[in-house]
Amino acid sequence: MQFTRHIILFALMFSLNLFASTNYWQVQHKESEGLHQNQSLTVSVDVTQLRESLLLAPLVTLKNIAPVHLEFPTPWGELVAFEIVETPVMPELLAKRFPGIRTFTGRGISNPNDRVSITLNNNTVKVLIIGSKDNIYIGKKRDYSSDYLVTYNEADLTAEPIEIPLTECGNGDAIFIDPLNDADRDNRDFSYCVGEPEPCFTIGDTLVTYRYAGILTAEANNYVADGTLEGGLAWIASMANQINLLWVRELSFRLELIENADLIIYTNENPTPEEFTAYDMNTELPRVHTFLYGVIGYGGTNVDQQDLLWEYG
Repeated sequence: MQFTRHIILFALMFSLNLFASTNYWQVQHKESEGLHQNQSLTVSVDVTQLRESLLLAPLVTLKNIAPVHLEFPTPWGELVAFEIVETPVMPELLAKRFPGIRTFTGRGISNPNDRVSITLNNNTVKVLIIGSKDNIYIGKKRDYSSDYLVTYNEADLTAEPIEIPLTECGNGDAIFIDPLNDADRDNRDFSYCVGEPEPCFTIGDTLVTYRYAGILTAEANNYVADGTLEGGLAWIASMANQINLLWVRELSFRLELIENADLIIYTNENPTPEEFTAYDMNTELPRVHTFLYGVIGYGGTNVDQQDLLWEYG
């Protein structure tokens, strides 16, 4: 009987440990003026404690291991609980070069249809909550403070908009693709596998991984991230993880970054190549492809399978 009580007590303590403490979120004040939505929330975060809790989450591929329970705030000051697992989007060698970047996914506890994507970059976090009411974005404020903003509008977390020169973009810049006639599942390019009447794989039949070559220009890096190589790479990783949040469940696809993804993240110190500065699409895309082939290898469409290093970019 004594032994049984000890087992029950241990199981209870283990369950409590899995539900991490929520005192790392501290509400500062609510904001409405100057924002695109009527409600947002400024919070301070104990990132060290949040990071420690996140790193307890098991890999998504591990079975029969309980996920970590974490709560995240909404713009209305509520806390929503999720079951968290780690969902890596960086291949092994890239992850070893940037060990501070980790990605996680969560499913709502009260509402299993709620989803959360969390990207950890050393001592910063980037969060997207896809819920029944609206998407919620949580990220570091761009006012050089340590506070975070919880908002319904992702633009509130970016720097001032960048100015892009006016161009004459019309139908001449559009790319038209003829409908696919031959339903050859084994040889169809990535773009034909998403959103078509006859998909490459039946949804839920096979989880397909596509290697993603994500370019981030220095201008965009300064706008959406912190302008550094690691910060830009973390942003690209967060985008892949957010896409997987929907695609894994809805389309049976997932994205994974390529091994040398850091070579196409640009900064002020490593400026965007001139191949990326032409705004005529018909001129720019071939130049970009040629540049990418020389930097990261062959990929995309019209590449032999044995030479293919990335499927989507």
